[in-house]
Amino acid sequence: MDLKKLTGVFVGFALFANYGPVWCQSKDHSKPRIIITTDINLCCGDPDDMQSMSHVLWFANELDIKSIIPENFDRFDVKESEKYKGKKPKNYGGITAVYNAIDAYEADYANINNNFRSLRFPDPDSLRNMVQESKNEAVNSIIMEARQEDPRPLYILVWGDMIVLKEALFEDPSISRKLRVLSIATNTKKTEECRIINWNGRGRDEIFNDSRFDDLWWLENDWSFYGMFKGEEPKQMLKQLEEFGELGAQIREVIDTVDWVHYFRAGDTPTVLYMIQPGINLDDPTEDNWAGKFIRPFPESRANFYTDYSGGFEWNYENPCETWENADKVYEARVNSFLTKRDEMYEYHLRKLNKLYNK
Repeated sequence: MDLKKLTGVFVGFALFANYGPVWCQSKDHSKPRIIITTDINLCCGDPDDMQSMSHVLWFANELDIKSIIPENFDRFDVKESEKYKGKKPKNYGGITAVYNAIDAYEADYANINNNFRSLRFPDPDSLRNMVQESKNEAVNSIIMEARQEDPRPLYILVWGDMIVLKEALFEDPSISRKLRVLSIATNTKKTEECRIINWNGRGRDEIFNDSRFDDLWWLENDWSFYGMFKGEEPKQMLKQLEEFGELGAQIREVIDTVDWVHYFRAGDTPTVLYMIQPGINLDDPTEDNWAGKFIRPFPESRANFYTDYSGGFEWNYENPCETWENADKVYEARVNSFLTKRDEMYEYHLRKLNKLYNK
């Protein structure tokens, strides 16, 4: 065997030993296939999405990200910002905010002291190519990805309202068979009175009340995610996370834009936690998981719909207002279902970052 062929054998063996079969790298069907829709913006409002965007990029090697959809389809323009005279609008710069997160990711990816490449994280430019810059592009990206001949379901992580997803479903209802939706704060808001739609509820009822989507696989996390905010631990977690590269620095910078937040909030992150928990059965949200505890409230009429467990308290899932006197108890039970797993999740997160950043 000549030297060139011999070298090829050794190179091939090395690739196999480190990364598995070379021919499997282009399509890794072991990773969940996901699309993220987010109401991320550069200022004001809620910092959850910016923190969650940095968080999900830390786990980009465990996920197959197909699209990132910033629902506020605009860019931040310095000249345009001058007209605000220091008073910024409620939401702006959604596209820019996503690119800022990818810029931070790129800086960490390029740092030779980190292990992004050896741990098979995606190239930063491939992530930039996933960003959809208009609603039309976004709707088409969901439809086209759902139509792909791929044995995996397509998970839609909803970090904002459900308008883009609704338009994709209404344009091609057949794709609902391939989708799995994980939404945050899309149903009833926890307030003194019922029924106030939750923050991300726009478009939700139009999907839920359409009989064409009765079989849609949907995990609706309406209150359990509040466990991300509770106690002193999120403040301690922030102090640890901000030490990890540019992505950590960005998580810290986010809270500087919102003076009432001083901790690792990332309220949309539970959709990601469900994806990355080791050993989780993605087909069955009723198993205890890092996102909380969930049940099938309508097993006959909506066999694939899951939502927060009521903690054993009387709760009318079809019309919560009829049992609203138990709302406080149900809320606490749902939050506690998240808290029971939070330390385990934090520990996994920090182990991952220590390996990634050679700490």
